[in-house]
Amino acid sequence: MRQCAVATCILVCYDGRMSKASPAQSPKNAPTVEDLRAALERVRTQLTWAQTHFNIWRDLGTKSPERTDPLNSFNGFFVPTRYAHARAFYLTVANTTDTKYRGSSFYGVLKLLRENPALIPGLDFQAVGKRLKALRKAINNVHWIRDTRFAHADIQPADVKVTTKEFSDLLEELQDIFNLLYGKVERAQALFEIPQRDHTEQVLWALEEYERMRKAEWERELRRLTGQGG
Repeated sequence: MRQCAVATCILVCYDGRMSKASPAQSPKNAPTVEDLRAALERVRTQLTWAQTHFNIWRDLGTKSPERTDPLNSFNGFFVPTRYAHARAFYLTVANTTDTKYRGSSFYGVLKLLRENPALIPGLDFQAVGKRLKALRKAINNVHWIRDTRFAHADIQPADVKVTTKEFSDLLEELQDIFNLLYGKVERAQALFEIPQRDHTEQVLWALEEYERMRKAEWERELRRLTGQGG
């Protein structure tokens, strides 16, 4: 089954050949700390975008009586917008956990560290591999949904039920694993949310206010036309 094949590839690479550090290569060929920093930055960027897309996708899907009217009134905008952010979320998370996408993946970072363990002396590769392996189900679901719903229209759509909490927990753990590596290089912790995170809420609030004012104006006009006063 394709779903299992994807997960197996990811987890073998992380938990198997990535779990033991090989001796460092010669200084001429070994990855440098600049290479590691560049790889970490690519992963950080992907995780930040994943968190941003997830926040907007989740916020636009939050149901409440106040939100129903503006979301329905402007569904020609919100339906494709939510779809676009869901698609971007799956793609970015899949990229960071895909062994074939080495430019901005955990695989790429661990590959550099395996080739030159001196970049992070004493790193427990096996412990990192076990943490990634513990995410097997969630990572598997992301790749399966990405492949069947967003990347390959010729594959039967995935019948996978995942809650937003599961995705939120996945992001949190990936970010924590990243900061384990990042902190040993930069002596700092990375942040994964853009400063304007609450803009979605502000837009929805403004539309809710607009809908309330529009309804009040309509009711006043109706009363005027029916002679019921202003």
